[in-house]
Amino acid sequence: MSNVTISLIVPCYNVEKVCDRFFQSLLEQDFTDVQLIFVNDGSTDQTENKLFSYREALEKLGYQFDYVYQENRGLGGAINTGLKKVCGTYLCWADPDDYFEKNAFSARVTYMDAHPECMALETDSFERNDSDREHYTLASSHFPETREPKQFWLLLNYRSNFNSGCHMLRVEGLRKVNPEMDIYEARRGQNWQMLLPVYYEFDRHYLDVPVYNYIVYEDSMSHSVKSYDDYMKRYQENGTIQSETIKRMHIPEEKKAEYLHRIDMMTTRLYLYAAMGAHKKHEFKEQYKKLKKNGEIGTKDRIRYFRLMLLNKG
Repeated sequence: MSNVTISLIVPCYNVEKVCDRFFQSLLEQDFTDVQLIFVNDGSTDQTENKLFSYREALEKLGYQFDYVYQENRGLGGAINTGLKKVCGTYLCWADPDDYFEKNAFSARVTYMDAHPECMALETDSFERNDSDREHYTLASSHFPETREPKQFWLLLNYRSNFNSGCHMLRVEGLRKVNPEMDIYEARRGQNWQMLLPVYYEFDRHYLDVPVYNYIVYEDSMSHSVKSYDDYMKRYQENGTIQSETIKRMHIPEEKKAEYLHRIDMMTTRLYLYAAMGAHKKHEFKEQYKKLKKNGEIGTKDRIRYFRLMLLNKG
């Protein structure tokens, strides 16, 4: 593999019917010194044929086309495989059912080349619904602290932009905090695994330019969470991903303990909210007691407690 400016990891699972716009956006880029690392994560449709149908056109534009097939291991597993192939100065990762703006690579490379101290860069993104792609919201509108350079604690507490294609890392910085170039493999959550170690060590720079289009599908992972049990399973999975990522980080043990406790409290609070929404009095009381024991109960929590007790007398 030859050195390139950017390595882009693209995990692919059954994306045959939704990836054409992604490829079109690659063909329209004004910067193509990019290593494309496609990881076919055990697709059962014609994803492989679709990927290779674009290879010649991409290579003519200067892209390096790398392809890996593996048995299905989920997004975390696909990203982990791709990390072993990286040979660029900078690293991005993106989902093939989303797509880039034409300056997605050039805008970020220009910024990072001009700021050699920058190890992590975030840009804004458009969030569009699959059924209405003309209208959008900006990802930054969800995160009031998006310009804050200290993003570790914010990301740990669900207050930092999570859209995968918004991020670019300097590989030098990633290797410093993750010399093994290896992350905890989960079915999803790859942004925590990739970003938390970097955000702990380095300030995150922000470029106020939307260069990515995040598409919300009705059958996406987030929309598949509907019932109380679904929420509990998702929150437990999130807590596990965060905790396993922290355990792998090369930081003092007392800091690990502090962050693991914070993850436990955040997960408990999410359980509390889920129980509140489902009017599950017993489950709510259990989570409330745990938070109270740890000094985590505030006025709003007390109001929630009495409201649920009144709604569920007896």
